[in-house]
Amino acid sequence: MAEKKKINELAHPEYTKNISLWMKYWLAYEGGRDFIDVYLKRFTKRENKKDFDRRKELTYNPGDAQQAINDVRDALLTHMHQVQRNGDQRYVTMTNQNVDTFRSSMTTFIGTDILPRLLTQQKVYVFVDSPPQPGDLGLEEESDRPVPITRADETKDLPYLWTFTAEQCKSWTYSDDGQLTAVLIEMWVDVKDPDTGLTTGRSKQYRFIKLLAQGEEYAGLTGEGVAVVIYDESGKQVDQMLLKLPRLPVVEFRIAQSLMVDMADMQLGLMNLASTDMSFLFRFNFPLYTEQYDPSTDVLRPTGRKKTLGNPQSQDTDTGLDQTGDEGSVVGMAKGRRYKKGLSAPSYIAPQTANLTASMGKQEEISKRIRAACDLALTSLSVSTLKQSGESKKQDRVGLSAGLKYIATQLESAEREIADIVHIYLGREGTVATVKYPDQYEMESDEERQLKLERLNTARLSVRSEEFQKAITKQMVRTVLQGTVDEDVITAAEREIDDQEWMDENSDRAAAIIRDVEKGILSKKSGAELRGHDPAEPDEAVNEMMREADRMAFGREADVG
Repeated sequence: MAEKKKINELAHPEYTKNISLWMKYWLAYEGGRDFIDVYLKRFTKRENKKDFDRRKELTYNPGDAQQAINDVRDALLTHMHQVQRNGDQRYVTMTNQNVDTFRSSMTTFIGTDILPRLLTQQKVYVFVDSPPQPGDLGLEEESDRPVPITRADETKDLPYLWTFTAEQCKSWTYSDDGQLTAVLIEMWVDVKDPDTGLTTGRSKQYRFIKLLAQGEEYAGLTGEGVAVVIYDESGKQVDQMLLKLPRLPVVEFRIAQSLMVDMADMQLGLMNLASTDMSFLFRFNFPLYTEQYDPSTDVLRPTGRKKTLGNPQSQDTDTGLDQTGDEGSVVGMAKGRRYKKGLSAPSYIAPQTANLTASMGKQEEISKRIRAACDLALTSLSVSTLKQSGESKKQDRVGLSAGLKYIATQLESAEREIADIVHIYLGREGTVATVKYPDQYEMESDEERQLKLERLNTARLSVRSEEFQKAITKQMVRTVLQGTVDEDVITAAEREIDDQEWMDENSDRAAAIIRDVEKGILSKKSGAELRGHDPAEPDEAVNEMMREADRMAFGREADVG
């Protein structure tokens, strides 16, 4: 009979198969020294450790994969302001103001905690935490109240969210109807000094969460609800609790495939090529001094002879060169070299850069391929786009938009689950909570965004309507700023646009109005109104001109006096 495994030894087959890939995908995205330390390779076996360590100090990660993933993330975040979330008012307040105890909105939480892991590692998990106060679930006794299972030391008034990653989820089980029924989480928790409360280290902890049926027992817990059992690093049980919940408060965000499947290896190769180039440029990119010598005068040269104290360095009497080949022979603008008649003059030669040029060309090609691989992976996420030929630029953009739409659909589905769990915590189980993401998505380059701005500006000036022009102006603001600044900044800019006095900026219409006023077929008041000015503005302008004329006339009379 096989020996029973401890909880810390259990792992899902998918976890065992993919853990190394998940880590590579994440490190390739995150970059930094961790990626370099793990994936920088030696040139050959002849590169010793000292040379390798010196080269590692000069190595950097170009970060093309990170930029490609961030572009996809930003393209999704650009449309997140259109997401509609409805339900209990406390749920709406939570999603708008504080979903993670760090004052993050749901949009910020998805952009910083969900999307980077989802796009790189294919999946990420969200735990809905911090249960409500006693009585919110209709519980009669304090002991029946769900207990927080969390990083927080105190219970919050509203539930909040935190994530755990693919490599932290060691094992899991789904029921036949697709519900998560058990999950094993590997976590690191802070170890604090008992006197000061300061963090002094970290320790590993395992949390096993299982849905119990009526009368089912696990680790001393019996009843209908969610069992939470905590184990230390050695697999010893240290705590347990029973949550009076009808389902696991865990939601999985998942897409069909990581976008880093091909990009990670390309990023690895790109980093290693950049490392070799940096090493060459730093250590060998300097001119070499060369000069000819007459072999007949060098026959008696002692091989391997070193200069020692009291033993003068051997010197060629014809050329004055050091016979030992030691460094230290100084030449330059103030010092020259004699060279024997019939020999070529000494010179400096530049190191060969053909390999460097080839490497730089290959790096540029890999950078383009990383972008293409990201677009291809995004396109392939949508089954409908697999049929496209790839020859049409328009079809390519349709494929990318379909890929973004697919990811948004997965986000929407997972968010609905979160909303359902939050409403259970709030004692509103059965309340219809809706989450609706927008239907259309675009992934634009800087050039495409600039062309879009030009088209919007042309459309804005073509219609003489205050509301139309302000609406288009706000759309231009979002085109430029969405995904690069906080939503509060964009909202403030839109308020400023609404508060501004409107003026028709179309130069052709302005010129036509001026001509009509000058010809006398249009009054100044009507012209001012057509341009967006107050109709009283022409009279005020005339009065101001008259006052200025009076001041000038008064000044001249004073000068004459």
